[in-house]
Amino acid sequence: MKTNSPPLLLIPFLLVMLTLLCKVRAHAPSHLEHHKPADNTTTWELLQAIANRIPLQDTEIRQWDVKRYWLWDIYRRSTPSEKATIILDINEELTQWEHLNSRIDMVGLILFGPENGRSIIRSVRGPGQDLVDELQCLESTAQLFYKHCGCIHEHCLRRFPAFANMCNHAVDKAAIKEALAFACGMDEINPFVVNVENPTITRFAPAPVRGSSEYCERLSVEGVSRMKLGSFSKIYHVLLQPSDEDWHDEEAQICVHRDASLGLCQCEKDDWRSLEDEQWSFVMSPYEQLFVDVKLSPGTSGFVSVYLHEVSQGWRYVLLAIGLSLLFWAPVASKCLPSDYSSDTVRILAVRAIALTFIFQSSKDTLFAMVAVVTCLTVYILTRFIK
Repeated sequence: MKTNSPPLLLIPFLLVMLTLLCKVRAHAPSHLEHHKPADNTTTWELLQAIANRIPLQDTEIRQWDVKRYWLWDIYRRSTPSEKATIILDINEELTQWEHLNSRIDMVGLILFGPENGRSIIRSVRGPGQDLVDELQCLESTAQLFYKHCGCIHEHCLRRFPAFANMCNHAVDKAAIKEALAFACGMDEINPFVVNVENPTITRFAPAPVRGSSEYCERLSVEGVSRMKLGSFSKIYHVLLQPSDEDWHDEEAQICVHRDASLGLCQCEKDDWRSLEDEQWSFVMSPYEQLFVDVKLSPGTSGFVSVYLHEVSQGWRYVLLAIGLSLLFWAPVASKCLPSDYSSDTVRILAVRAIALTFIFQSSKDTLFAMVAVVTCLTVYILTRFIK
């Protein structure tokens, strides 16, 4: 009798293989789950985990790095909902930092050329040597950079070595001022604002204009809404006084205009006004907005003080009342005029011309006077039509 021993011997082997396969499959899911990210892991949580793994050295923090360390510490401790705002603050800080670095590089390029500019600006003196040869030059350069480049205190501190290198290597120290004027000149026009709520600016200092050696600044004199009828009889008296009484006519000038889109100090030659009795002044309507460009010639330093005075003139109400009365009752008032050499129509037109003169003299604002005339004529026509 034959036996099937080989197949019988394979049965235990197959059972062992099946058992091992089941064990492998049983352990496989747990192994994969160990490496699979959790479904509730968000981007902010991943960033938080990264932030927690970054070590901070327990060393003294330099003054110009304090703000960045402070923002970083807030970022690490903030909640996911707060992190977006903190990142915007960090981005603004870094953007300002890089912008100032680019201004420094541009000054180096202007002073020392494209080949040596960056290397000179970033050069470091050897041990035992003073940072700068002329301390006065360093202080004046830092002040100019602070004034023209919008540098906050900690950012300026970080750039003192660059200021020192400018002073140490520039042959003509006056060229540093001109280079800063070109590199940090204003790109956008952000005028100073004066109005009845803010009637005084004590230090209005013109800044250098990009591409020019002149200094210029814009002032915006803002009026009130025409809905405020109580200002009808008022005028604005604007006074600008220079800090230096020795300024000559060609050293300081102003231009008064209404065009907000006009480039800084781009007024026509005939529109510029020189000093009159060591000051500038003009009168305007309380309902309009005027712009004043103040220009200083190269080498002129100082500032301008601005004062806005609101002056009430009650007699303007009298002129308005007389003008409206004559305009409305022109046919009646015309009878008081001599009739020897003119017809009734001519006399009525003459009275209305006088009425218009009174109305337009009653207000500094031409548009307001025109509205008053149109309103009066409309009422007159309606009353005639009703009759």
